[in-house]
Amino acid sequence: MILISIVIFVFILISFAYLFRAINSLIYTRLQVRRAWSNVDIIVQQKFNEISLLVSICEQYVKYEQTLLNLIISERDKYLSELNVPAKMEIESSINKYLNSVMGLVEKYPDLKANQHFININERLISLNSIIVGRKEFLNQAIAIYNTKISLFPGLIFAFILKYTEFKLWAIE
Repeated sequence: MILISIVIFVFILISFAYLFRAINSLIYTRLQVRRAWSNVDIIVQQKFNEISLLVSICEQYVKYEQTLLNLIISERDKYLSELNVPAKMEIESSINKYLNSVMGLVEKYPDLKANQHFININERLISLNSIIVGRKEFLNQAIAIYNTKISLFPGLIFAFILKYTEFKLWAIE
């Protein structure tokens, strides 16, 4: 009788250890996704600081393209006030399209293209974009691991209990 009680106790103890391990693994993976997102967000915000400088320089030279510059500032402000990660992903993507348009306009303005401050900011933006791509890859890797864990047993059960849902992968441009 004592032997059966010990075996049942050990089985229950092992079961609880397994459950706690599974839950902690799921929570840890979710935190990894949040940390990866935070890393991307920090660099994107640094990029937006550079974009503000770029826009102010461009405004001095590009008088007739004010609408495009205003769109970039408007989208940047939207990004900074947005709390929803998928919405931030879309806003950052649209800002990149606008920035590409600005870079195309630079060809029309040789004085702007030769401005050393503009050149420095442009190089900084290129560097930040490179960092962002690397961080987005890490974010997508963390999201893929998390989404897999909540799709497989026993994570599926715990995800349902904890109301965890899949994260959207960030499209890398």
